Amino acid sequence: MNNIMRLPIVLAIGLSFPIYANAEDNVPPTCEATFVGFNDNSEKFAQFTTSDDTALLNTTITEMVNGTTSFYHSGAGNNTPTIFIATKIDQSQKAILNAEVTDTAGNVSNCSDAIVLTVKDNGKSDRKTYPSIPKKADSNVIVHVQNGNPGIDKLKIKVNGTPHEFTLAAGYQPIDISSFMSVGNNNEIIFTGTGDLGNIAYIIMIAS
Repeated sequence: MNNIMRLPIVLAIGLSFPIYANAEDNVPPTCEATFVGFNDNSEKFAQFTTSDDTALLNTTITEMVNGTTSFYHSGAGNNTPTIFIATKIDQSQKAILNAEVTDTAGNVSNCSDAIVLTVKDNGKSDRKTYPSIPKKADSNVIVHVQNGNPGIDKLKIKVNGTPHEFTLAAGYQPIDISSFMSVGNNNEIIFTGTGDLGNIAYIIMIAS
């Protein structure tokens, strides 16, 4: 994933919520960097989405360097996606995040630097939904895709309810979705990949 940057992400420490036990749940939560851009103060920030099939419990920072965070949208205690906004403090220095997320059944995941699409046995990946993606009037939003080996064949990107399909080649591919988005903070982006069982792709949205 040489074309995908190490992200300046920091998450809130020790967010805790009531436990809703589910002994049958053995699927870990997801914790993925979804969007990188600049705020009105020209500070680099990252939007991070965490979700679970049943219910999230908490997020714990194991390493944090040069960043602050705000808790933007909560899905804790249910399966609604949780969104964190993390902002780099010193723009000239590197920022580092290592974090883990736990669901109410005790399953744990480490946070990743990108959205991961993996094709299942029905020929499709799980649908990945990301609400509240921002778009400024003067910015471009590029979907950076690093296709795996083997990678997915086609990528469907649904923006605010309208689907757009792209045939993917091997390696790295940028896709400009700026014209599909609305100005503001309420864009909903949904990704689905198709291909052979186990094929994979890594995705991140970056504004410029």
